Amino acid sequence: MTAVLFYFIACLTIISALFVVLNRNPVYSAVMLVFCFFSLAALYVLLEAFFVAVLEIIVYAGAIMVLFLFVIMLMNVGKEIAASSLIQKAKALPFVLVVLFLLNIILLILWIILGVGLHMIFN
Repeated sequence: MTAVLFYFIACLTIISALFVVLNRNPVYSAVMLVFCFFSLAALYVLLEAFFVAVLEIIVYAGAIMVLFLFVIMLMNVGKEIAASSLIQKAKALPFVLVVLFLLNIILLILWIILGVGLHMIFN
């Protein structure tokens, strides 16, 4: 039961960290960063590191996030200017590279564990 809870919270942490990076609105990114800090604190509690969990909440989710939000509000972030079509197409390149990287990792795992190469997959 503890392992399932650990992996569930770990997945929440990874997903919230991805939302921090991929979100266009900096305020929403800051809120997701707070959620990421709280989920990390939950992981520390599961690992029985209670002091580290309390420090995570007080120092990071409390103090540092207040500074981040202060800077975001001080910058007065307005609406973004619409990107040209070239910039929008250029944003697809990192996605394609990540997909290719993950495909390579999966093929490497298949090759190591099962001894399956590309010649066995496509034949």
